Amino acid sequence: MLTRTEQVIDQTWQVQEGIRSIPERLVSLFDPDARPIVRGKLNKRVEFGYKLVVQEVEHGIISGYEVLVGNPPDEEQLLPAFERHQRTFKNPPRQVAVDRGMGRAANERALEERGVVHPSLPRKGRLTQERRVYESQAWFRHLQRWRAGIEGRISTLKRQHGLGRARVRGRQAVHWWVGAGIFAQNLKQLARV
Repeated sequence: MLTRTEQVIDQTWQVQEGIRSIPERLVSLFDPDARPIVRGKLNKRVEFGYKLVVQEVEHGIISGYEVLVGNPPDEEQLLPAFERHQRTFKNPPRQVAVDRGMGRAANERALEERGVVHPSLPRKGRLTQERRVYESQAWFRHLQRWRAGIEGRISTLKRQHGLGRARVRGRQAVHWWVGAGIFAQNLKQLARV
């Protein structure tokens, strides 16, 4: 605790001297792995903690997750998530639907090369006419509507299963906390199915 407190004091002096970007900045005395995550929301521009990648299969079952330290770019998380899915199920999924943060041409090509028949990766920014036609296909829109269902599942994980605020500290403990919440959610979903 003494070492961490000294680090916070040192960081404070750096900020007073005008240094605004401090690599590996300590933001919590109790959870040294926590990092600032810029969310871009109006009411909370920056949150502190971990980023979570969640994978879902049919019937709302969460098949995989990864707790990430810091705020790595979303587009870099798609292929590792795909590899985790492939290790678990031994086959590539026929269809993949992700949010706009993961949608880029390189990810789409990589998924097609790995055997995904329908990659539904919406792109950021202004779309070309060709891309607009591609994203307006029935299968693409259907997959995006299905993907929107995970937003509700994430909300349930936060409100009912404790993922809104972990009561433990450290990446490994947070990983277990998230796993317990997902396990409880999956049990509920299996009972419904």
